[in-house]
Amino acid sequence: MALDRTGGDADHRTGCGRKVTNHFRRKRRSRQERSFSLGYRCLCPRHPSASSPESGNGAGSYTDLGSRSGGQVRIDFRIQDAATGETIASVAEVGTENELFQLIARAGSDLRARIGASEVSAVDQAIVRASYPSTPQAARFYAQGSEKLRLYDAIAAKALLERAVAADPKYPLAHSALAMAWSALGYDARAADEAKTAFELSGNLSREERLLVEGQYRELSKQWPLAIDIYRTVFDFFPDNLEYGLKLAAAQSSGGKPQDALSTLASLRKLPSRLGDDPRIDREESQAFNFLGDYKQQLAAASTTVKKAEVRGARLLAASAQLGKCYSLAALGTNKEARPQCESAKQIFASVGDRNGVAMALDFTAQLSFGDGNLAESKRLDQEALGIFHQTGNRRRMGTALSHLANVTWQEGDLDGALRGYAAALANFQEVGDRLNVAAAKDNLGSVHYLKGDLKVSQNLFQEALSGFREVGSKTSVANALENLAAPVSSQGDLEGARKMLEEALAIDRKQGVKSEAAWGLAGLGDIDLAEGKLDDASRNYNEALSIRTEIGEKGTIAESQLALAILALERGQPAETETRIHEAREEFRKEKQIDDEMLADTVLARAFLAGHKYAEAQKEIEAGKGFVAKSQNRANQFQLGIAAAELQAARGGIEQARQSLLAILGEANRTGFLEYQLKARLALGEIETGSGKVAAGHARLNALQKDAAAKGFVIIARKAAHADDQKLASK
Repeated sequence: MALDRTGGDADHRTGCGRKVTNHFRRKRRSRQERSFSLGYRCLCPRHPSASSPESGNGAGSYTDLGSRSGGQVRIDFRIQDAATGETIASVAEVGTENELFQLIARAGSDLRARIGASEVSAVDQAIVRASYPSTPQAARFYAQGSEKLRLYDAIAAKALLERAVAADPKYPLAHSALAMAWSALGYDARAADEAKTAFELSGNLSREERLLVEGQYRELSKQWPLAIDIYRTVFDFFPDNLEYGLKLAAAQSSGGKPQDALSTLASLRKLPSRLGDDPRIDREESQAFNFLGDYKQQLAAASTTVKKAEVRGARLLAASAQLGKCYSLAALGTNKEARPQCESAKQIFASVGDRNGVAMALDFTAQLSFGDGNLAESKRLDQEALGIFHQTGNRRRMGTALSHLANVTWQEGDLDGALRGYAAALANFQEVGDRLNVAAAKDNLGSVHYLKGDLKVSQNLFQEALSGFREVGSKTSVANALENLAAPVSSQGDLEGARKMLEEALAIDRKQGVKSEAAWGLAGLGDIDLAEGKLDDASRNYNEALSIRTEIGEKGTIAESQLALAILALERGQPAETETRIHEAREEFRKEKQIDDEMLADTVLARAFLAGHKYAEAQKEIEAGKGFVAKSQNRANQFQLGIAAAELQAARGGIEQARQSLLAILGEANRTGFLEYQLKARLALGEIETGSGKVAAGHARLNALQKDAAAKGFVIIARKAAHADDQKLASK
């Protein structure tokens, strides 16, 4: 079991689904789409910019004349020569508080007339008016809400911004800021609705601001191609604007184009030194590498972000990047080095009162404990994080924590409990309209149902997840869902359909440059090749997957590739090589507490010993595998262990007991629809029958099996059936 990728957020980033393969070796991390994004990007609303003259200074003051004056105020403005300090012009206006913005407008017009500047056009006046609230009350609530957003107090910000919207329902920037607050609280649907309202009211804003409001709407609505195009347009107009470039890069990463994001960030590095050196560029680079599954580069960029942010005193940015370091170090299999990064980030968040940040750090640390096999600590930390998310109202992150708790329940062997946990997470994601994580939760539910042997239910859930990922345009998630969907499809006998899914997934992963995911596609194709008897093709795909995993340093998946190659060696009649590879892989499985993989490794090693007639050694491995049955409800692994145990029992003279065991396995495989294990159980029965004097029955069984297996594409089983039958006929 591995860490989740991020977030979870459908800021696209926490979660990653458990990977299902044909042999169902490794269960990948639960999905909360996708990656590790922490939600610290662009929380602050943009205020209308004011130009400053190069040759003069503007100064001003106001006086509140008190309650007895009926709410009157006096405003004074002066323009001074910047070189001499001489006052060039001054004006004063008196009126009521409710006329504040009209007073400012009149004063500005008078000043322009006194210095000989042209009048502001009616169109420009409309643009300026649209950029500010129409009432002082709306302005006050908007300013206070914006300040709360800057302090990451989304609950307080939402309440204030709702009052700003009530005070001035037609002010687009208040709606835009409220959309950010809803998004920070994890309410994606409400955020998108509010952003849409802002967009619909933005007609009188300047073109620049109108595009930014629309870009936010498209982004929160997960309309990534449109968001990317809009932010690119703005950035093309203002190529020296760092903020706009960062918005574009973030949308490109989230929209499935992390390579384009890296290009955008490279252009930002060419800005003047202080801008081009901004640590947020490195942070976005870290995010892009995360989407690409390049954890070494992600770690390097996150480390640079921390250093630069600390120099600039940007503590929250440094803490965010430290969580990025924590995630990438864990993904590279170095949990010990990851833990201090999470702890340091938590301390920074706590020092500034950022409770959501504290909870995210706790959640990340819980995943480290999960990876170390300390399930009790993982559960404790995630329950603490869940409590904080509940208090802060962050429903999306509540869904993430619930998913992680379900992972623990799954690992404890309680699949029904895991189903309840993922269903609760799904309900949270559905409530906030987080379509991406709704699909991710269905992906998780599909994985558990596959383990339980509910192939049809699993297939339907994977198909729903796939449709959801396609709708929101998450390409790497589409690839992951295709890889998972291939498992129940192939298990039910449609190898060609599964191959097409895996090839589509691999093409997506390669185009996106996501190395880790591409390795999963290659491993899945190797499984199909093996079933179809294409051993050289299987070897090529397995070895390419191993090469990628070695390059990016994924220790757990390296061991899985070793296990796949061990199975391949056994099919090639090389049990000694199988033994060597299994010993290497199993040690890593034990370190990572991957009990399903360790159980399968025991089974494969028992088969290798059985092939070498080392029955005592084989029995030891069978017993070791049986020790995991109470902890693992992996139906496919149970079938494989049961078949191997029956074959050993028959080899040691327990023919009838072995036969009864295999008939029971065959019945269960028929009930659950696992065609592969139906065929394997029939093969073992035929071999036992022909070897125990029931030649006619064995011959009939093997002959029928050969035809059925060949018709479904399970060529390796068809060959074994033919070979066993030919051997018995020749001996006869």
